[in-house]
Amino acid sequence: MSRFGVHKIAAFYSALFVVGLVVARLAGVANPFTSRPLNGEELLVRLLGGAALGALAALLSELSSRVLPGARAMDRALAELVGPMGVQEALIVAGLSGLGEELLFRGALQSVFGLWPACLLFMLAHLPPRKELVAWTVTAGIAGVGLGFLTVWTGDIVAAVAAHATLNAISLQRLGKMSGA
Repeated sequence: MSRFGVHKIAAFYSALFVVGLVVARLAGVANPFTSRPLNGEELLVRLLGGAALGALAALLSELSSRVLPGARAMDRALAELVGPMGVQEALIVAGLSGLGEELLFRGALQSVFGLWPACLLFMLAHLPPRKELVAWTVTAGIAGVGLGFLTVWTGDIVAAVAAHATLNAISLQRLGKMSGA
């Protein structure tokens, strides 16, 4: 189990979700999830497309870790920080983090302040606790830009949530194995 504990992580991302809802409400964002109702087919395309993008990002991360010494070092530091994490815990954390962060940063903050300020805030939210993780902050910033453009393109956060959650699920599982799960 992660050294943070799934209950604490779940509480944090649930609180982030609520903050996103409150920020959206206070800013007058009618629906922070989507600009228009989606039918079943649109929802499925967004979910599968987002999951595919998240899996591609996870694959690129894995490949960079195999090829680039700096990426390997960053993964080792992240694995140490995250600690062992099993499949069920990784899925819970990934789902809650994807939903909570995307609602706040793309659904609420991007709706209020625009793409670039929301991306900057997303990157700042990923400031590292240790200097060897600075590349992680930059990577999060790049991912935030991609998720922001995905939200602009689709008009909703569904694909961004699916991409974010998929990337986190695969990455957390990989990091958990590195740390001895």
